[in-house]
Amino acid sequence: MLSDRVAVMDGGKIIQLAEPRLVYEKPASRFVAEFIGQSNFLEGRVVRSNAYGAAFETKSGLTLQLSLDTGASGGGDEILRIRAERLQVSSRESPPSQPNSFSATVERAVYLGITIQYFIRLASNDLVMAICPTTGELPFAAGTPVWASFPPDDCQVLRGEA
Repeated sequence: MLSDRVAVMDGGKIIQLAEPRLVYEKPASRFVAEFIGQSNFLEGRVVRSNAYGAAFETKSGLTLQLSLDTGASGGGDEILRIRAERLQVSSRESPPSQPNSFSATVERAVYLGITIQYFIRLASNDLVMAICPTTGELPFAAGTPVWASFPPDDCQVLRGEA
């Protein structure tokens, strides 16, 4: 029988106890996010929040659009978490039509069979990782200019851990 709840512990203390999907999609802390899956973390702060969403400004100067369900509220230093498999990589030939699309350059591509792991340098100089499904096309090579993008609801703000 599979468990319907998962506990993530640190130093003998339960950090999060929840359904597996909730632990993965909405980790209670950076520790939990790093323990379960692969994520990108960008330091910064929420600079605007209203009934339609929020804006997060990274320390490197990127402004990212967030949905209301990302934990955005504003305040001190925060960390934005983006799961590596939610980051989309596309050719520079046609810019994505969604918010949070940034010009970038592939630094390294690692073929893993059913996926390709890309290490991508954004124009802001932030290094992020994307895990993309393998297709019939050749992967982007190191040095290839690309777009890196993600929808506003595919990230989460973690407070007090920057």
